[in-house]
Amino acid sequence: MTISKRSRDQDVASAFHTLVDQFLSCKICDATFCPDAEPFSSCRNTTWRSISLGGWLNETENSGRAHYTLTPTGFAEALRRVVIPKDPRLKEQLGQLQGAMKRYVKGRNAEAFVDFEELQRDSGLPEEFVFNAVECRLAEEILNEHGGSWERRGVRVRIPILLGIELAAHEKSPDMRYREASEELRDYRCSFCDALKVEMGFSPTSDGDRSYFDTYECGRIDVDGHIDRPCPSAKFPRLDDYELDAFENPGEGLLKTLIEKMPSIRWKCEAYPKTPDAAQFPLELGYGSTHEESIEQLRGNYQKLRGEYIASCHL
Repeated sequence: MTISKRSRDQDVASAFHTLVDQFLSCKICDATFCPDAEPFSSCRNTTWRSISLGGWLNETENSGRAHYTLTPTGFAEALRRVVIPKDPRLKEQLGQLQGAMKRYVKGRNAEAFVDFEELQRDSGLPEEFVFNAVECRLAEEILNEHGGSWERRGVRVRIPILLGIELAAHEKSPDMRYREASEELRDYRCSFCDALKVEMGFSPTSDGDRSYFDTYECGRIDVDGHIDRPCPSAKFPRLDDYELDAFENPGEGLLKTLIEKMPSIRWKCEAYPKTPDAAQFPLELGYGSTHEESIEQLRGNYQKLRGEYIASCHL
């Protein structure tokens, strides 16, 4: 049976969500699994094999059965794909760890060395997070700046005098340069079907302003960086294909005053796509005076978009 590129992409996206769900809060050295065990068996064996070929998993054999271990680059890739798009706190925590390290190289006269336990204590961050940040070089991978590395794994951390300084092009690893080049090329293709971008430009808006648009060979259109007309190859998603996140607006300054006058925006609900199909159909935010109301409004936004999609299919 031949599996389409779209299905393979969806399988890889699902696999990365599974990896994050299972291993985000543990040390990466403990991130080993058997693909035949739940919940990993919900993904095809060919998907795990494909991820392994990408260098994101190491494959071993134990008692005649295949096992996989998440690699540092695989952990960083999982964060880029699943965590960072929906949770800015990860970058904030990395910044917090960089700040803790910076105290040891004040003056930048020489590199410094610090015990892992002391650094973890000074940072105020969980042990697993600090271990993974050093092990996976997350400062370089995520923040694109110099970070700490092991002088002795799990025991002592080396802090460079270039800590926190942006990586120069020649300082980046071949994998990082390849990823950046691939991401740049992706800007000129439909993220769903790989069709070429055929037109870019500006168009006037009804309020006298102008909007920026991108048109793709497949028919997809983006306006001001957001999908306005989805790729025709995408299937309309189920609501379960989104992860709903409802939270209370912090309410500071002018926003606090506005919330007091309009309590119906006190709670906000966002929908994060979990599949490539869902990413082609972004949902409008849901608002409400309570947690439940914000979720219910977002569900209503989904039904509205679904109705518009069905109506367009009959044109």
